[in-house]
Amino acid sequence: MPRKEKIHQMKRIGRLFGPMLFVVLLFNIVALSSASASEPEWLVGGSPLEAGQKINVNFYSKNLDLILYEDMTTKTDLLCTVVGLEWVLPKGKSEIVAWTCSEPETMGGLCVNSSSVKISAIHLPWTTQLTNPEAGVFVDDIDEGTGGAPGVLVECETILGDVQDECTTEKGETLLTNTTEGMVESEFMEEIAEEEQANCSVGGAKRGLLVGDITREALVGGVQLVLAYSVG
Repeated sequence: MPRKEKIHQMKRIGRLFGPMLFVVLLFNIVALSSASASEPEWLVGGSPLEAGQKINVNFYSKNLDLILYEDMTTKTDLLCTVVGLEWVLPKGKSEIVAWTCSEPETMGGLCVNSSSVKISAIHLPWTTQLTNPEAGVFVDDIDEGTGGAPGVLVECETILGDVQDECTTEKGETLLTNTTEGMVESEFMEEIAEEEQANCSVGGAKRGLLVGDITREALVGGVQLVLAYSVG
């Protein structure tokens, strides 16, 4: 075949397959970009957890960072010290299995006597999932409870007798911060969307709040390991 004719033939093949090659190349670029944009996950000792692995994490309200429970309808404000236990799991998941709110103190509202106040978690265990809703922001979504939505039960003495107020939410979340001490700070924020506010049996729908900071610390055999969440 003469050289000139061969060049024309190659041009025709290029016009035919060029667009197809471009589509394939574009598809590969998108696929690689999606793979590199990984979801946040828990890191223990600097490494992500492997399938089937789970690590014990203690959490607590550190120093004077007390947790505030509030029913906005009844103006009931209660402070307490939180201690709990969870398992962090692969793929950014965790399971909260224990949550204790001790030394409660009433700050006003229905409850008239701090010594009568009891605050307990309901529908444990709770499952959570790390998310990255916007650049530089990492939160831990409290997805669901066992046998009902995650929440707390408040029992106390009022001027009319004993009362129980159950507050639950299906949209709870905490704002996360990696610390220089190898722990993770989790903040229950005061300014939250209405959909995240708890439904309370006494105060009504979207009237409950949980506000304050807890510290999460990974322990294996009594030894602290560096706990963090991935940021990229």
